[in-house]
Amino acid sequence: MDDWKNFKHSYTELVNSAKKGSDENILESWNKFVKISNNLSNNPPLIFKTLQKTLIAYANNNYKLRICDHGCGSGRMIFYLYTLGFKNIYGVNVNDDVDSINRILKIIDNKPEKPFFRTNGSSLPFEDSYFDVVISCQVLEHIPNNLIDTYYNEQSRCLKSGGMLYNEVPHRFNPYDSHTQTWFLHWLPNFIKFFLFKRFSIFFFNKIPKNIRSKHVNKLCDGSFLILRTPFFHYKKLKSNNFKFKNITQSRLIADFNDLSYDSDSNLKLRILIDRLFKIKFFGNILSFLFANFFMITTVSILNKDNKKSMTVHNLVDKIYN
Repeated sequence: MDDWKNFKHSYTELVNSAKKGSDENILESWNKFVKISNNLSNNPPLIFKTLQKTLIAYANNNYKLRICDHGCGSGRMIFYLYTLGFKNIYGVNVNDDVDSINRILKIIDNKPEKPFFRTNGSSLPFEDSYFDVVISCQVLEHIPNNLIDTYYNEQSRCLKSGGMLYNEVPHRFNPYDSHTQTWFLHWLPNFIKFFLFKRFSIFFFNKIPKNIRSKHVNKLCDGSFLILRTPFFHYKKLKSNNFKFKNITQSRLIADFNDLSYDSDSNLKLRILIDRLFKIKFFGNILSFLFANFFMITTVSILNKDNKKSMTVHNLVDKIYN
């Protein structure tokens, strides 16, 4: 847990130094971040662990892969991949500032181009077949209905044939929603959720300042911030965009759990109990198979645009977990 906290803190320091510090401040913060990140990579938290294993398996020692984080936020995940050796990184986001993370790359890598872009959430500012890998981690639940097809289409357009798409998707079947930190309420119709959140906002959102609670409730219930779709919706979108995919959620649940990797928005004791059950021989396999669709889904996909021979998704998954 300390490594994870130190990592988050050091990345925040790095971004802040890029916003208002000198080049020397950035280099000092960067060296500190790299050291902490390298320590973390020996036993990464779940938020990085499955992606790290998947990317290393797909890369097969090719660290020149061109990688796009489709919804990179502050850039924390993609810079973690940089410290692993994957230095050909790009990213887009809608809400976060990208000037600071572009400045970091310019200082540490002397990059003349700006690989991070702030967009309107529709088309990606890249050429066709530009990337070897596209990752999207806990972003799809924030894509509005009028842009969801575009989001998938753009991933397919920008990936090379044989390229890999890695998606992590919270969805409607999850009994616990980490955005609202509530159990089962997201299964209810929006007008009922809206009433409950409004009526009992002090109970549900006591950590949020009173003067913005109403705005927060509206955002959660009006579809502008959170739309939890079913796993089958996402499978259909992958198929329609020529992706051969495999849901690796069950394998992730059995192999990749880390007791110390969770932030305070989840019940750690319950997570540890579930992890112990999943790791019981034979029984754990049955249990994880039955309940995999009640956890955040992780899919690994290979794009097949022109029927060229490439690594199959089944071979990739075998490399990840064997």
